Amino acid sequence: MQFDSWLEDKLTAWDLEALFQYDRLAPFAREAVPTPEHFIPLLLAMGTGDPNRRASLSHRSYQYGSLSLSCWKFE
Repeated sequence: MQFDSWLEDKLTAWDLEALFQYDRLAPFAREAVPTPEHFIPLLLAMGTGDPNRRASLSHRSYQYGSLSLSCWKFE
């Protein structure tokens, strides 16, 4: 959940520098993102937003107590 909070802060601030270094900067990054292909699609999706660059959380739930299911909207 600390990783999700960190991610939410960085996405809503559109902090690309931090997001590109998530593996070194985010708390519990290794546990939350076992391999880069689990995170890179998020960065690609960010590129589909318009020039105003706004991220908003559409849905968040957890399975098994710690498996995060978050849905972000980029507009």
